[in-house]
Amino acid sequence: MDRVDIALALLLVFGVVVFLSAPPDPEYSVSVRQASAPGDADVRSFSTLGAEAQDRFVRAVDGESVRFGDPPTLENGFVRYDGTTYRVSVGAHEGPVLAMVMPALGIALAGLGVVGLVGRRGWRAVRSGEAG
Repeated sequence: MDRVDIALALLLVFGVVVFLSAPPDPEYSVSVRQASAPGDADVRSFSTLGAEAQDRFVRAVDGESVRFGDPPTLENGFVRYDGTTYRVSVGAHEGPVLAMVMPALGIALAGLGVVGLVGRRGWRAVRSGEAG
């Protein structure tokens, strides 16, 4: 095994490490605070929200930390609840871009390492067949 083989093997290992160290899919959070809506704002009534969005909204109003993994059904904006207007903010966390890019990069690096190692072994086999 020469230096190029070692470099390709390290590339393969590095690709696997990058793939395995990718952050999880994004996690979303909901925060709610009392606010007065601007005159041109679309203020939704609490009753128009779906059951899941209502549950998350009420939990946020009650002061709970509301985090979830699936894409939000609750949107940024204003909601009127029990006669009070609230500003709803939904945010994504855990690097959603990295969660998509790192696995692909890891697969590409590992793939290059595998192709390089297999190609070099095949080339050696062809060359040794020609010499013999």
